[in-house]
Amino acid sequence: MIVPLTLFIFGLVLFVSIIFVFKRFDVMVYRLYASDHERWKKLGSPTGYFWHPAEKAPFFRSMFSREALLFSFIGAGLKEPNQALEPTATAVTDRAAHAPRQP
Repeated sequence: MIVPLTLFIFGLVLFVSIIFVFKRFDVMVYRLYASDHERWKKLGSPTGYFWHPAEKAPFFRSMFSREALLFSFIGAGLKEPNQALEPTATAVTDRAAHAPRQP
C-alpha cells in the first residue's frame, strides 16, 4: 500500500516541477520578446509552452529554437542566461554555413 502512495507523491512532485520550469521559461521568453524584439527574432522567434506572441511565428523554426533555448536555460541553472542565449540552433546553422567544407 505504501508503494503506490510513494509513486503518486513522486509523480505529483515531478509534474509540479516540470510545470514550474515551463512557466519560468515562458516568463524569460516573454521578457526577451518585450525588451529586445530584434534579438528574439534573431534567436528564431521562440515561443513559450503556455505563452505565444500576438504576431505569427514560423512553427518549426520557433519550436526548434524554443527547445535549444530551453536547454540553455536549464544549463544556466534556471536563470536568464544572457550569453547562453546565443549558441542556439540559429547560431549553429550560421556557423555551419560559413565553415569550409572538408574534402
